[in-house]
Amino acid sequence: ELLLRATRKCEPKYEKLKQEVKESKQVNVDETGQKVQGKKWWNWVFTTLKTVVFFLTNTRGQQPIRTILGKNYKGIVTCDGWRPYLIIKLIQRCWAHLLREAKWLMQQKKRYAKRFYCILCQLFDKIKQLREIKMTKKERMQEKIQLEQELESLVEWGRSYEITRPLANKIANGKDHWFTCVLYPWIEPTNNRAEQELREFVVQRKITGTLRNEKGTHTMEVLLSLLQTWKLRRLNPQNMMKQTLRS
Repeated sequence: ELLLRATRKCEPKYEKLKQEVKESKQVNVDETGQKVQGKKWWNWVFTTLKTVVFFLTNTRGQQPIRTILGKNYKGIVTCDGWRPYLIIKLIQRCWAHLLREAKWLMQQKKRYAKRFYCILCQLFDKIKQLREIKMTKKERMQEKIQLEQELESLVEWGRSYEITRPLANKIANGKDHWFTCVLYPWIEPTNNRAEQELREFVVQRKITGTLRNEKGTHTMEVLLSLLQTWKLRRLNPQNMMKQTLRS
C-alpha cells in the first residue's frame, strides 16, 4: 500500500520523464526479460544523457518503442540488432555487442576469426578518431561511405568461411547503421549507457524475483525511472524522493 501511494505521487514526474525522452535528439534503448506472475515480460530502458525511463510490458515487439518514442521519432536511437528497432529511421548499432561476438569467435581459436576480429577493431578505432576530428558534414559523409565500403569488403571475405559467415551476415543486415556516429559525432558508437542502466534493474529483479501483478510492474518502472534519473543528474535520490512524497 505504501509503495502504491508512492507510485501515485511519483507518476506526474514519470510522465514528464517520458516526454523528455520523446523530445530528445538521441536515446539509447535496451531490453531484458522479467517474470510477472510467472509469465515472460520485458523491461525496456530508454536513456538520454539526463533522463532514464523504464517501461515494463509483455511484448518485445514494436509497441514499447512507439509508446515511449511516439510514431514519428525524429532523433537517433542507439541499440542492438533486434528487428523492431528498424521502425526508427536513424539508428546507431552497438559496436560493443559486435566486438564481443567477434572476440568470442577469435577465442575459439578458429582459423580466420582472428583476422575478422582485428579488422573490426581497426574500424572501431577509426570511428573513435573521426568523432574527435573537426570536419564538415560533407567530409563526414565521405568518411562514412569509405568506412561502409571497408566493412562491406570484410563482410564479403567473412562470408567465405563457415566460422565467420553468421557474424558477417549479421553485420550485413545492419549495413546502414554502423557508422551513424561518424555523421553525428556527438553520438556514442556503443549502447553501454543503456546496458549500465539495466544493471540496477537486474539487481532489483534478483531481489524481488517474480513480480506478483501488473501493479507491481508499474510501481517498479515509475520508481526506478525516477531513482536512476536522479542518480544520473547527480541529485540525492533519498532527498528527492522525500521532496516528491511531501509535495
